[in-house]
Amino acid sequence: MDAPLLFEVGLDRICDKVIVIYAKYHLQLARLMRRDNLLKEEAVKRISLQMPIEDKMKLADVTIDNSGTLAELKKNIKFIYKELKEKEK
Repeated sequence: MDAPLLFEVGLDRICDKVIVIYAKYHLQLARLMRRDNLLKEEAVKRISLQMPIEDKMKLADVTIDNSGTLAELKKNIKFIYKELKEKEK
């Protein structure tokens, strides 16, 4: 499930594991502005409507830093996926 408001709406209660993928604020802001073609003020407002990422990270079972490249993110996700699957056995 990809849910930016997972904790805010209580969907975390139906998840076996919660993985929070995060990036530094300035990077998150730049990516959001680029992806959704937003002005800085609009992007800041959208981010401010969500629970602070630090709070989400405290509630997560696993966190993944997404401050690097897409290739690095994919590598980290594959590693975590493999690790979680092995724990299921």
